[in-house]
Amino acid sequence: MSDRLSRPDLEEADALLSELFDEVQKWEGTLAGGRKLGIGAEAVDSLRQSKVSFGNPRDRLIHLTEETFKNSGTELNDIYKQQMQTQFDFYYMTLTVDLRPERAAKFWRLTCELDFSPKGTKEPIVQSLFPTQKWRSVMSGGVGIDVGLNGNLDWNVGVDSADFDKTESLPGELKANMGSKDDLKAFLAVPDYRYELGHPEILTNGQGNSTCY
Repeated sequence: MSDRLSRPDLEEADALLSELFDEVQKWEGTLAGGRKLGIGAEAVDSLRQSKVSFGNPRDRLIHLTEETFKNSGTELNDIYKQQMQTQFDFYYMTLTVDLRPERAAKFWRLTCELDFSPKGTKEPIVQSLFPTQKWRSVMSGGVGIDVGLNGNLDWNVGVDSADFDKTESLPGELKANMGSKDDLKAFLAVPDYRYELGHPEILTNGQGNSTCY
């Protein structure tokens, strides 16, 4: 994975694509009687029409409380327990991504930065993110997993017993956070998570900040 990219100027990118489209279309020409895109113009137009959109973050926004973890049989870390009682509200948020490439275009990387507000004394703090590079090996193996927050607000993974032989080559620190789905004692946030298309390259950071990447 390459280093972090600078934030793109989307308006400038749209303008450049429009200029490129006009130039390519002019050189490829059109057939008499109507507008017909050549191969190059079709590729540029497909890139212009491709869209990436995000789902509503309120869709699965869950207020995490002591009771939430207690009901799942999970013992919450004392520090987080105290913060929930006197200092902070904790939430779990899922953000879905809808990739819509047109016929002559394809996505090969998605990079996004989320900046949570307000700033100042009430500034939100990102505690943990999923997926992370840590779980890349599990996901690329095509193993169906359940993902849950444990009492330290870290991620545990539950795997079907039949798939345990597929995880033998994983590093020891991953296996320490992995068990049977039936024995997964955590707040279940992402059931039946499976990555099947291609090889995932994942880079995430932002824990302890109001901005995550």
